[in-house]
Amino acid sequence: MSAQTQIKTDIHQRLDAMHAARAIWEEGTLRAANEELYAILEGVYALYAELKAEVGKRRAFAALLTDLEIKAQANTSLALKVIRYVFAGQGRREEAYARVVAIAHDMKGPDQSFTSYVQECGGIEEVRRMPKSTKSTTMSKEDFKKLALEGLQEVQVGVSTFDLPTFIQPNTDYEEDYAVALVRCNDNGTGTIVYGCNEAGIIDAVLVSSGKDLDERAQESLAKLDAGDLATKRARDVREFASKMIRVGSGAQVSVSAVECAQTAQQLRPMGKSNGEWGSQFLPHSIYMHPKELIMSFDLKHLPRCFGDLVIADPLNASVICSYCELPPAKPLLLAGPPGAGKTEAARVIAHSYYEQRNIQHMHWEFNAASLGKDYEAKIMSEVNYQMFGNLDKALIVINEIDEMDLRTVQPKFREFMDAKRHLIRFVATTNHKSRIMGAVLSRFRVIDLDPPSNLDWVDR
Repeated sequence: MSAQTQIKTDIHQRLDAMHAARAIWEEGTLRAANEELYAILEGVYALYAELKAEVGKRRAFAALLTDLEIKAQANTSLALKVIRYVFAGQGRREEAYARVVAIAHDMKGPDQSFTSYVQECGGIEEVRRMPKSTKSTTMSKEDFKKLALEGLQEVQVGVSTFDLPTFIQPNTDYEEDYAVALVRCNDNGTGTIVYGCNEAGIIDAVLVSSGKDLDERAQESLAKLDAGDLATKRARDVREFASKMIRVGSGAQVSVSAVECAQTAQQLRPMGKSNGEWGSQFLPHSIYMHPKELIMSFDLKHLPRCFGDLVIADPLNASVICSYCELPPAKPLLLAGPPGAGKTEAARVIAHSYYEQRNIQHMHWEFNAASLGKDYEAKIMSEVNYQMFGNLDKALIVINEIDEMDLRTVQPKFREFMDAKRHLIRFVATTNHKSRIMGAVLSRFRVIDLDPPSNLDWVDR
């Protein structure tokens, strides 16, 4: 046997020995250690669940830590406090265990044990990696403050309305009419206001915290839309699209407008040909369809073609929309309001007036934010480049249902995109839910709130 072969055999034997030792350890000591660890964490979870459920036990636990001179920061979670007492000095492992306990408390079923849930998920490390709720890293404190101010402004009926006591008065040097109240939570489920504060820094901190909480709750609520809600929305979108579509025969190819087709048909009628006798040779080269199959829906036929065809309930709003149709938009325009208010048609008339005045060619006059996705920039810039070919003016982009952009991940980046491209693009947008748009984006638009027109508003039309 050569020296090289002997070395290779020796290495192989040593590796086999270590492999066998690992298998024995894994099935013996490690398995036993894991079982013991799960038993400890099961006890930690049980205590954590009790503390979460009863304020009296939480107070007793806090008092115990004080008696033992165990100090914790104000923002240290309850799970981490329990874990640190049990796993003293374990460093990052403590944070991992505390996260697993907290996630299990929020996610597992009421009849499932902690150990069963963790094993079902694939182990402690897999549970630790779970995102509890994705928090924005791109929104500033000022953004969250604006979220709170705009969201709370919509609250018409509060929890309670009362005469302000002397210790809760507005701060005349602060720009918002808010004060902070300290509420004692009573054992019977009621609350008592015991003190108040109007310091600007404290109010700001509470507003920022409220904005983060409202944002997180709103996103979680939206994320829980079930398949029925999604199906309803898609059905509505399909109805709206189908009502605007020209129904043509299968295999028909159209590259001219329905109006041009109708005009062509009228010109050919005196030639004595009935509908059934017409052939494609009598039609423009770009049309291959039987005239009997050319049917235009009523609402498409009567779409508003200029500002005078629009029906806007409020004369002041109408004058603003008219100015955007006649002059270059000075500021991005946001048309807000419920369905039926005329937002999309007003945006379409503004866009087509702009294109016609400047002889701008376009591929898409409108993008729907729900289908733009995270690669919105590439899609929009493709249209911008097309519009600006041979055009010295800016492009105009309409974004329908802009509130469909994700509030935490897409809207902050879209705000930066608007700022970076304002020398190239004029924006017009619509929304049914203004409250779902972050304040920093709203501030870049001129916002018009439209109401659906009444029956009397339609008389002149």
